[in-house]
Amino acid sequence: MNIFDNYGQLEAHLGIPKKLLQRAKKLGCPGFRNTKMYADQIAPWLEQNKKLIETTQTEPTEKLKRKELENKIILQELKIEEERRNTINVKVLDEFITGFGIQLGATLKSKIVKELPPRVVGLNEEKATELCKEYYNNIIIDISRDLKEWAKQDGIKSEE
Repeated sequence: MNIFDNYGQLEAHLGIPKKLLQRAKKLGCPGFRNTKMYADQIAPWLEQNKKLIETTQTEPTEKLKRKELENKIILQELKIEEERRNTINVKVLDEFITGFGIQLGATLKSKIVKELPPRVVGLNEEKATELCKEYYNNIIIDISRDLKEWAKQDGIKSEE
């Protein structure tokens, strides 16, 4: 019976590379018991399990580490892309706020400076207050309508 204590001896006796012998041990070859290696059991097992060994060949550690690193990079790029999609562009936001401010200013000027004063002249305080509230409500309605219109133009669903 050919019994060996290390892979070097077994490799020399069988003419089989050390990595292949180690893979056979990992796959459950019965010729490996404790620290002893039984060549008479290992050789036939290797012959019978060629296909199993070929299909379970492992890649070199460096190659696996490189693939893992590449996958991490891909995941990071995907996260960055997702964050970019979920982030508002400062320039776009600035343009929106500027446009909104201009629109709001125009609406307020039109209603409060031009339309309201001629209608308030000669009214008592109660009627003037009532008229101001009506104008206030109309301004809010106009601004809401404009916001919904802007949202439609930008493809944003508005909350009703």
